[in-house]
Amino acid sequence: MTLMHYLCKVLASKSAELLDFHVDLVSLESASKIQLKYLANEMQAISKGLERVEQELVASANDGPVSEVFHNVSKHLTQLVQKKEKKILFIAIFRL
Repeated sequence: MTLMHYLCKVLASKSAELLDFHVDLVSLESASKIQLKYLANEMQAISKGLERVEQELVASANDGPVSEVFHNVSKHLTQLVQKKEKKILFIAIFRL
């Protein structure tokens, strides 16, 4: 038994869905056509939008009970987006 046979056997028994990786390869050609310049522009737009939301968040902090729900939801969403943004930037740095 070769290493390849062993790996296939283990994958088949533990994670059979991974053996269908060839299905995911169909999207590979399309994904390879995406330019990093386009992605960088999109990331910059997302970062600017996030800055605007943060400004609104700071501004709404003193609005009282009227915008309390908005403030809480915006704060939560901003934190989630910041985490995602850091992950995306981390991935983008390694791709360059």
